[in-house]
Amino acid sequence: MKTTFWNYLKENHIEIPIIQRDYAQGRLGKENLRKIFLGDIKKALDNEFPYKDTEMKLDFVYGSTESEIINPLDGQQRLTTLWLLHWYIALRAGVLNEDNCDIFRHFTYETRISSREFCQNLCIPEHFETFDGTNIVGFITKQTWFYSVWKQDPTIQSMLRMIGGTKIANKKGEDILDGILDGIEELFIDTNKDSFCQYWHRLTNREIIIFYHLPLDNFGLSDDLYIKMNARGKQLTSFENFKADLIGYITKQAEEGGDTNNMWSDLLDSLNGIPIKLDTDWTDLFWENRSRGIIDKDGKMNKLNQIDEIFFAFMNRFFWNELFTAKKSDNRSEYVLDIGKGDESYAQENNNISYSYLNDSNNRNPNDYDTKIAYQDFDVYKYDKGIPLRFFKKLRAVLNNYFNYSKKNKLPECPWNSDFQFIPQYIIDEESNNIEITNNANDKILKVSTLTQVQRIVFFAVCKYFEKGEGNHESLKKWLRVVWNLVSGQGEDGRPQIRSTMAVRTAIEHIDKLDSHNVYNCLKEMRQEESTSDFSSRWNEEIEKAKQILDGKTRDDGEKWEDIIIKAEHYAFFNGSIRFLFQNENGTVDWQLFDTKWECVQRYFLEDTPTKASAMQEPYRNAKLLKMMISWFDPETFWNVIWWKHRTFNNRPETWLYYLINRHNCRPIHHLLLEENNIIPIPQQSAGFAERTIYLLSNTTLLDFVSKNIPNSWIRDYHNHKAIFPSGTGVFLNAEKRDELMANTPGVVVRDSHIIPGTTLLYGSDINFTYKEKNFQWYRSDFVYLMDDVSQTYKIMNPDAKQETEKYYCFNAQKLNEVETLIQKLETLIEVSKHPNSTISVQE
Repeated sequence: MKTTFWNYLKENHIEIPIIQRDYAQGRLGKENLRKIFLGDIKKALDNEFPYKDTEMKLDFVYGSTESEIINPLDGQQRLTTLWLLHWYIALRAGVLNEDNCDIFRHFTYETRISSREFCQNLCIPEHFETFDGTNIVGFITKQTWFYSVWKQDPTIQSMLRMIGGTKIANKKGEDILDGILDGIEELFIDTNKDSFCQYWHRLTNREIIIFYHLPLDNFGLSDDLYIKMNARGKQLTSFENFKADLIGYITKQAEEGGDTNNMWSDLLDSLNGIPIKLDTDWTDLFWENRSRGIIDKDGKMNKLNQIDEIFFAFMNRFFWNELFTAKKSDNRSEYVLDIGKGDESYAQENNNISYSYLNDSNNRNPNDYDTKIAYQDFDVYKYDKGIPLRFFKKLRAVLNNYFNYSKKNKLPECPWNSDFQFIPQYIIDEESNNIEITNNANDKILKVSTLTQVQRIVFFAVCKYFEKGEGNHESLKKWLRVVWNLVSGQGEDGRPQIRSTMAVRTAIEHIDKLDSHNVYNCLKEMRQEESTSDFSSRWNEEIEKAKQILDGKTRDDGEKWEDIIIKAEHYAFFNGSIRFLFQNENGTVDWQLFDTKWECVQRYFLEDTPTKASAMQEPYRNAKLLKMMISWFDPETFWNVIWWKHRTFNNRPETWLYYLINRHNCRPIHHLLLEENNIIPIPQQSAGFAERTIYLLSNTTLLDFVSKNIPNSWIRDYHNHKAIFPSGTGVFLNAEKRDELMANTPGVVVRDSHIIPGTTLLYGSDINFTYKEKNFQWYRSDFVYLMDDVSQTYKIMNPDAKQETEKYYCFNAQKLNEVETLIQKLETLIEVSKHPNSTISVQE
C-alpha cells in the first residue's frame, strides 16, 4: 500500500519495538549517508532533478500490528528520519501546534524510556515558544526538560545529530566536517519561514516522498517465524527481488512491445530465455565462486554455498557498463551519461541517479562498507527511458558464450594484474572464511571483490568479446593482451593513470573500435594519434607491435616476433609497454636495435621486482644509470621530465617505468640502452639553472648521495629556493653563495651531517655551524641565528619584539657575498649577546 509519512502517521500509531537496534542513521561515521539521503529529500521538496514532477520512492516498510500499534520490523531508520524532518519543518513553519503534535505523538520508541520521553517532549509546543530559529540542538540541550543523562542515550544523540548535523572540531576548534551538510538544520540553513510553510504544505498534502507499507499479517507469518526467516523482515534477498523485477520488466515489454513483441518474447523462451538461464547455466557460472561460510559466536558455520551477492554484483557491474557506454536512443551521437569535463566530471556523473546507485553498489570504495547499497526498486536500472532490448540481448549473448567457453577454459590472466575476476568472488579472511558486513539497508551480507577503474575497462572488453561470438582461447589471449597493454599505464608515483571517469571513457572508446576476435589485423589498419598522453602513446605502440607481429621479417634466431614481444612485455615492471625498445632518439619507430636494447634492459633490471624495492640488478643498485641517463638531458628534457616530478631520484620500478616510456625522454633512454655516457663540460657561470643542475646530477656525487639518503625526493621550489626535497630535509641547488661562505669562511665549522661528500653543496634547508665555539644556524629564509648554549634554540634578545632582528640575535644574509662581511656579522652577534644593553647594532 503506497502512502506518505504524514498520512501513515495520522492513520497509525507507530512504536519502534524493543527488538530493534538504536537509531543508526544519526551515528558518527554516517555523515555521508545522511548528506546523500537528506540531499535527495531536499531535491524532492524543491521539485528538482531527479525528482522533478515525480515522487521520491523509499523502500518498503514492513510491520506487524498488535493492539492497534504498528511495530516496524523493517523501516525504523527511515521512519525516524522522516519523523524528525516533519517535526523540524513544522517547527520552522510555525505549525508545531497541539493538533499537529497529537499526530506527532503517534510515533514513539519502546527501546528505552529516555528515548520515548525525549520524543514526547519534542511534541510539547510550549517547549519551543522561545526558539529563535538557530542552533536547534543547542536550544534543546539547554532546556530544563532535557536531562543530562539523555546524553548517554545513543538514540537521542543520533536524533540530535540528524537534526543539527555533525560537529567535530580539530585542535584549532575548526569544524573538520565543514561543507558536509549532514543535518536537517544545516540543509535548510538559508530557508525562510514562507519556504518552510510551502514545504509543510507539500509534505502533508501531496505525494512528494512515498513508501510502501506491507503488513506482515497478509503473509500468514508470525513475527517470530518471520524474524527467523530473515533478520530484517524482507521476504527475499536483494538479488532475488532484483531478479523478479528484471523478469517482470521483460514480461511487460513482451506484452506491450508492439513491433518488437516477438523479440521481447524470445527473451522469455522456456528453454533459452533469460528466466531459465538465470536459474540454470548462469547460476552454474557463479556456483564455482560460492561462499565458504562464516563461523558465528557459537562456533557454527553459516552462509555456506551462497551466490546471491556475487550474482547481484555482476549484474550491477553489467548495468554500470551499459549505462556508461550507452548512447541516447533519440541521438546516437550523445551519451546517456554526461560525465562533464575536467573538475565538473564528478558532479555531472553523480547527477545521474542510475550512475550514482550503480557506482556505489559496484563497491566504488571497498573500505567503506556503507557504500554497498541494497536493492530498492527497479526504476534506477532504467537508464535510457527504460532498458533497451539490445541490453538484454547482449546480456544473454555474453553469459551464454562465456558459459560455453568456461566449460573448458579459464580467462587468460594478466601477469601484472592477476586479481581481476570477470565473475565476482567472495572475500575471505586469513582463516579462509567469508567476511560478513552490513549494507545500507542493514542487511547482513557477505563481502564481495571489487573492481578498479582499470578493471572495469577490462570487464567491458571481456563483455565485448563474448557478445561478438563464442570464445576461442587464442583469439581471446591476443585480445586481452592488447587491452591490458592499453590500460596499464602508471605515473611516476606508481598510481594508475586511468583513475577518472573521463580516462575510462577514452579507453573504452578506443577499445570499442577494435575487432575483439581479430585484433592484430584490426590494429594494423588503425590510424596513429598524436602522442599527447600516455594512453595515446600506448595506443600507437600497440599499432606498431601489431604491424611487426604480422609483417616483421623472420628473426635470425627463429623466434616469432609475437613471442619475443610478449616476453619483453612481461619482463620486470614494464606492464606491457616496451616502446623504448623500438624507438630511436627522436621517438620514431626503429626495430633494428631492438635486440641490443632488449639484452641491455635484462642486464639492468631484475626480471621480477618487489613493489617499492629496487628494480635493478646487483651491479646497478646505485646512481650509475640515473647519472648516465641524465647526462643526455638538455634543458627542455630537464623541465619536462625532472622538474616537479614525483620522487624521481631512486631505482624503484615506477620511477624507471616513468623514465623509459616518457615521450620527452626518448633521446636519453635511447643512449642509455646503448650504454653510452655523455661527457658534460663544467658549465660556465652564465649557464642557466637547468644546465648547472644537469651537470651536478650527472657528473658529481650529488645523485649518489640523494638516491641513498633521500630517494623520495624531487626538484621543486622551496622557500624561495630550487631544491631537491621530499618534505622537510633536502638540498638547495641555487644556494651557491651560502654554501661557498660556509666552506671558505675561516673559523666556520659546518656540522658533519650537512656535508655531501665530493660536492660543495650542503644537505639540509637549515644549516647548523659553529664559530668561535658558538652555535649558529643559517635558516632556510637566509637569516642567520645565534643559538642558545643551553636550550639550543634561537637566542632571544627581546621576547616582546615583533621584528625578527629585534627579537632574536640574528641578521639577514640574503645579500651577503663576502667572507669578511660574514665574519664581521658573526662577531657582532657574539659581542652584542655578551652585552645586551650595548648600543652596537647587529644589522650594521
